[in-house]
Amino acid sequence: MTKKFFTAVYLAVLVATVFTGCDTADTADIDNTDGDGGGGNNENVLTIKNHSSYTITTVQWKDDYENTFQSNIVNSISSGEEVKLTHFTSRRGYLYFSVKGGSVALRTTSFIYFDTEFAILDTTSVENDRGHRGSLSDFAKDIPPPINTKLTIKNESAYEVIGVRWNNTPFAGASNSIFPGTSITKDVKAGSGYIRLRPRTNPYNLRTNVLLVIAEGETKEVIIFDNTPVRKDIDNTVVTLASVASVKFTAEIGDVGLGGGIIFFAAGGEFKEVSDELGVYNWYDANTAAKAHRGGGFDDWELPTSGDLTLMYDNLHKKGLGGFSTVRYWGQKRYVNSAYYLNFSDGKVDNSDLSSLYRTRAVRSFSTN
Repeated sequence: MTKKFFTAVYLAVLVATVFTGCDTADTADIDNTDGDGGGGNNENVLTIKNHSSYTITTVQWKDDYENTFQSNIVNSISSGEEVKLTHFTSRRGYLYFSVKGGSVALRTTSFIYFDTEFAILDTTSVENDRGHRGSLSDFAKDIPPPINTKLTIKNESAYEVIGVRWNNTPFAGASNSIFPGTSITKDVKAGSGYIRLRPRTNPYNLRTNVLLVIAEGETKEVIIFDNTPVRKDIDNTVVTLASVASVKFTAEIGDVGLGGGIIFFAAGGEFKEVSDELGVYNWYDANTAAKAHRGGGFDDWELPTSGDLTLMYDNLHKKGLGGFSTVRYWGQKRYVNSAYYLNFSDGKVDNSDLSSLYRTRAVRSFSTN
């Protein structure tokens, strides 16, 4: 495929973008999770799932509009592994990579969009640096097949478990769970680690109490029973799976949540909790601090939406709960160059320049349904 063709396609896409996108990035409301014209889209995220038979290496991202490469975004992604990429300013581009054991540089033939999941398959259409196209397996056919290392997790308990993973490999069916009497087998990367899981009815973050070691080429099976010893992340105590799963989590406004935060919303088995004070930051550092918070061992903490901020003010602060100061607290982005805050002196929500210094707390949602 010639350079002229690529240039023509690029210009066509650029012109179409200019004439169909009348709102500029500086004025478009990019935040739509609250139902009030705003919400929580604070950065681009891409999840890459390697469902192919190969380990891919030297993974790079090339922005479609700027036509520039990001530095290596990840060194390698093993077969069966998934990675989540953040902190990218572009929203569309191509993924460039090589196959372990091979020397040919490849790229996807179709655009990949952030805020999506992209699965790499043996049949994924790719193109080499000479413009030749084919499936991933076409270019990798002369590479020796990898040594299969497999892990089976079998649920023989009476309880549905969710969020099951070993190291970076998730073990979950279509409903993000392993039901009683079922099992899931995945290709894994040799190593050691604990199996992590949460009971559906009482979703504390748990891990097995015994370190699992898997050698390259080995196949192992782990069976989860009602009396399997597990360790709770929130207080590091060892209990049995049944002792946690048999009691459905319940809480009211002001109670302690599963992540050690304070419950500020509770209705119909759906809950929201807020962390303690994390510090005073500009928005970028506040966003980083919120996402890095690991209360209860959970990694789904984030800055509150504008709706979350209002709930925290009404359900906690006005009732003397939560220990909030009567100052401004950061929320998620509203516009490209500004983000929400709520002034806890009067309960008013507004937006501010990202360089402002405000207090920061993280929130997370969870369900027992």
